[in-house]
Amino acid sequence: YYPTVAALDEAWATAQAAGNPPRILLLSHPHNPLGICYPPDVLQTCLEWCLAHEIHLIADEIYAGSVYNTHTTTQGKDSTTTTNESTAVPFTSMLQLAAG
Repeated sequence: YYPTVAALDEAWATAQAAGNPPRILLLSHPHNPLGICYPPDVLQTCLEWCLAHEIHLIADEIYAGSVYNTHTTTQGKDSTTTTNESTAVPFTSMLQLAAG
């Protein structure tokens, strides 16, 4: 799941209608326990959304050191092939975007 403007707007409207105006958006990035990272464009979208709605963005990046490359192993009839090609999104800190 990646947050989108539509999903954030829907959650915002639901909270507002319930009388609970949101004050923060908390992103756990990378995710625990899988270490999945949000792409920079998703982080930028969240940052811009928070600015537009005047709410704080808190980025929990405690697991940033736990992001590992993925390896693909294919077992054939007579051999095993391992590649070091990673399909994982590399970690980008919110501080990198905010400073950029």
